[in-house]
Amino acid sequence: MNFANITLPLKRLPMAIALTGPDLMVQWVNDYICDSLPAFDIPDLLPTLLPGCNLEEIRHTLENTHEPFSLNSPMPLLSPVLTLSPIHEEGAGTCTPCAQTFQGALMHIALFNQNSSPIALEQANRMLFQFNSQLRNPLSSIFASLSSISRQLEIEECYSCDSYLAATTQNCYKLLRVCISITEFSRFSSGLALLPKQPVPIVEFTKNLLDSAALLTRNIGATITYSLPQEEEYLICNQEKLSLALLCILSNSCCYFEGETKIHVLVEKRENSLGNTLHFRITDTGIGIPVEVMPHIFEPYYSHGKDDFSLPGLGLGLPLAKLIIAYHGGTMAVHSQPEEGTTVAFTLPINKNPCLEDPPAFHDGASSYILDRFSNLYVFLSDVLQPPQA
Repeated sequence: MNFANITLPLKRLPMAIALTGPDLMVQWVNDYICDSLPAFDIPDLLPTLLPGCNLEEIRHTLENTHEPFSLNSPMPLLSPVLTLSPIHEEGAGTCTPCAQTFQGALMHIALFNQNSSPIALEQANRMLFQFNSQLRNPLSSIFASLSSISRQLEIEECYSCDSYLAATTQNCYKLLRVCISITEFSRFSSGLALLPKQPVPIVEFTKNLLDSAALLTRNIGATITYSLPQEEEYLICNQEKLSLALLCILSNSCCYFEGETKIHVLVEKRENSLGNTLHFRITDTGIGIPVEVMPHIFEPYYSHGKDDFSLPGLGLGLPLAKLIIAYHGGTMAVHSQPEEGTTVAFTLPINKNPCLEDPPAFHDGASSYILDRFSNLYVFLSDVLQPPQA
């Protein structure tokens, strides 16, 4: 079906409107989403805003009704309400003149019921800022105190408390990861992620991150190797958030294994009629994901322990990684075989003519991740690695 007649009057409406195809994947969004909620401009917007939903059941309802209906999203901060209106087209060449075919849905996304949405967005941003500052400020004080205590004990040549200091430091890093994960997930899932993008030499960027991660993870029995394209490719992206996505995936691979594991990252450039893409495949030889857990891996705050005796994590690793990849125009998929390992694959579109008038993102090699004691590398691998001491 040609959506042109539908999109024209919706294009500049001051509200969030999207159109889906029969598979309920988004095919078009209006200017309001592009300008104010760019994180909502993703193909799988519906399952993202309704984690755990039964898409087949929603599709069946849309196919058999002509009336719009609303669904409440459990996503934080903006609490979106999705109103879905089915789009039908009279069947051509069918035996029944009035036969209609389901073509998709018009989706209206209301934030706080769309009452004074600029105020709602400002309140949500203020809430995230307060959450961040109220948690990070005490953590900064604790880190400073730990540094002073560590130096004083070293002067006094007292080493009996080293294990306590190490455990306290590691738990502070874990709290910092929780703070970053909740904040970033809330921003992306609520459409508040307005991030600057720069041309990034993606091969160099990936190599630096993996080299530094490999240097640290070999101490826990996780060997990281990679295969990258020979030629450099520039992506217009936010390298800090992209590193978060990669580290979220690597963190899972480093957590869920017994004895030793091999993690291989394959990056390939593929060409097709719709444009060139980079395909990432992160494969490990860990314990895999249980069959009963697989349907829930992208549900926020859903997590499971490595075994019956270990505590589960926060449950935002893969959901956050998926949102970040989607924000950059990519898609993600996961395949896992219990007792054999897991593969996480995602794509990133290559810009045909990246504007290199803007300076490329600055890189200082793999050492920059190692030397910065508060880099995302230490924070997001804090579940398995002992972070640097002050």
